[in-house]
Amino acid sequence: MNLVDEKEYVFSLHEFRMIFEYNNENLSNKDFIKKQKKLLKLSGIGQSLSNKKASEIRIKCKYLGEEGWVISPYWRPRENEKWYDTWFGLVFNNQSEKINDYFLENDYLLLKRINERTRYGVNRPDWFYEAEILFEKHYYTSCAMLLTAVLEESIRKSPIGGWFYKVTNFFDKAVHNKIEDYYNKNLEPLNRYIETVILLPAIDGFINNYFDSGYHFGKDKGNRDKEEPYFLERNWLMHGLTKRKVVEADCVKLFNVICSLDYILQTLFKEESS
Repeated sequence: MNLVDEKEYVFSLHEFRMIFEYNNENLSNKDFIKKQKKLLKLSGIGQSLSNKKASEIRIKCKYLGEEGWVISPYWRPRENEKWYDTWFGLVFNNQSEKINDYFLENDYLLLKRINERTRYGVNRPDWFYEAEILFEKHYYTSCAMLLTAVLEESIRKSPIGGWFYKVTNFFDKAVHNKIEDYYNKNLEPLNRYIETVILLPAIDGFINNYFDSGYHFGKDKGNRDKEEPYFLERNWLMHGLTKRKVVEADCVKLFNVICSLDYILQTLFKEESS
């Protein structure tokens, strides 16, 4: 079950959050929280965000991140599409190119939208803008290298130490206590759902695989070059050792994860990113 009726399921995560807040702005804070908890309960997620349904969503979103895709808070599902299940199904069935198409259709509308919202929120907007120019000129390798540098800057700005040290045990170690603090102090139930059930697990999966995939370059015992991962990985790219062709989708994935990370820096971690 979804947070809204499937027939009305045409809003991005960000739009849904804004519309829900606008439609309930006259409620007292207590009643507003109560309504959010009721919505989560009716959706089968549960207000604690720790039941089987919530855990299943986290697993799917982390898998998406590990495969290079973080659900964009600005993506609008079409009829019969869902925020996380649609993307999960496409990746699981080896159709991830259709996710890339979401960003490219209508003259790159979604990609332009996320970049406009992100460009001046990152630490190095000059690098981000230059990456956009390189992308337009189809210089995808140079674009990916610049975006990797931008992503590293954004990670350093994040209060999640586990990401900074490339040790991302989201539910076990570095992040757990930090998130619990926000559960208790800052976050309303709906925001907790969007940030900590959908976005954070996906971002965590992306960072973990992109920065430390387990594929190490060098020679094996037979003095043969070690195998490169089937996906673009930071260390192989930035050390000039990748033999794979960097393509448009690689850059789209990087633009997207930078946008989603910037989004949670401005929502979940707003006190520490301001």
